[in-house]
Amino acid sequence: MRGFRVSGTLKITPEEVKLAPSRRALVVGWAQVWMLSLYCVAMLYLVGYSLPPTPKQLQALVLLCGFWLIIAWMLNKLYIASWYIAKQAGVPSTQPARCSPSSFRNPNTP
Repeated sequence: MRGFRVSGTLKITPEEVKLAPSRRALVVGWAQVWMLSLYCVAMLYLVGYSLPPTPKQLQALVLLCGFWLIIAWMLNKLYIASWYIAKQAGVPSTQPARCSPSSFRNPNTP
């Protein structure tokens, strides 16, 4: 429940508590994970191929991988996992339904 509150998918009002997942949060979460991954890959490349292997270089590689794992796990918990949990529970998305040509038909015509 805390994950839903932190990610903003749990709307609490004095009258009701409603689970309202947003696709925008899902897209933002995946975009942040991709940007973080690109940054970490660039840093791993710079650290890995800058000098001959040393213990400090290995330490930097391990720290970068740990940094990526921790931040990616937090982004997953905040943005991505809550949307998938709500989808599995059958909660409809808060995005408005797209208009289809059949919704513009005149109700008086057969």
